[in-house]
Amino acid sequence: MYKAPSWDLLEDARRALPNAVVAMGSHDESTLLVVGEDKASVPLETEAAGIERRLREIYENYRRLSQEKTTVAGQPAIRFKYRGMADGHDWSGTLVVVARGNSTLTILGMTYADTDLIQIQENVIGRAIGSLDFNVQ
Repeated sequence: MYKAPSWDLLEDARRALPNAVVAMGSHDESTLLVVGEDKASVPLETEAAGIERRLREIYENYRRLSQEKTTVAGQPAIRFKYRGMADGHDWSGTLVVVARGNSTLTILGMTYADTDLIQIQENVIGRAIGSLDFNVQ
């Protein structure tokens, strides 16, 4: 998985989030990417809808911008783009829920939407998600 040179691993964030495998982002935490893993117990569409529902509860003024079926590292996935307010900031986010065997991976990338760097950071998040590879080398 690609990690931007300016990003750090965020151990505190990883420990604070249930089922987090990795959390990384900018030093000021204005851009974050968290990957979590759960055992799959329901179909991908049902799992993705439940995770998006939790986002609606977390963000004020949550707005889904898009939803699409896609693949990540060759696995079926559902990608949501959204905007919402949390902690006094407007956030732009990407949620990707990936079915992988009997597990579900949740990839949540978010960046402040109230800065001039939004497009750059969204591109970095997209590159990180697009670089996922489940093949051990």
